[in-house]
Amino acid sequence: MNLQCKDNNQLIDTLNSLLTNEIVAIDQYMTHAGMLSEWGYDKICGHLEKRALDEMLHAEKVVKRILFLNGTPVLNKSKKSNIGPDIQQQLINDHISGQETIAACDAAIILANASNDPTTREILEQILTDKIRHINDIESLQVRPNF
Repeated sequence: MNLQCKDNNQLIDTLNSLLTNEIVAIDQYMTHAGMLSEWGYDKICGHLEKRALDEMLHAEKVVKRILFLNGTPVLNKSKKSNIGPDIQQQLINDHISGQETIAACDAAIILANASNDPTTREILEQILTDKIRHINDIESLQVRPNF
């Protein structure tokens, strides 16, 4: 293991930013799922609950990696969920949140490469693949609602 990898504060800060995005996404997806369930949209509710579980797994991976790199997981408490008042706005908000997390993943992958940290890069690439799938699902629902 490269010592540079173990002491990369910039990478840890970037991973903490990604962790914040993941935790906010969990909250946002679960809140939207709860609202949709109340409105009778059980099918899409189930999709959002699954997505929230994916985000929990992502957060767990990021926390473990931060700890491995001798960092401390820290959440930015100023970043809040963006809860939509209706299903269309929820999809828009979830899309925006997903795009922000994709950008955070991309930045972290670049830093992992620069830090000669292939393990972090691989973890982030797996998360990125899930994020892109989530965005594709959201876009599909926006074009062809199947609630």
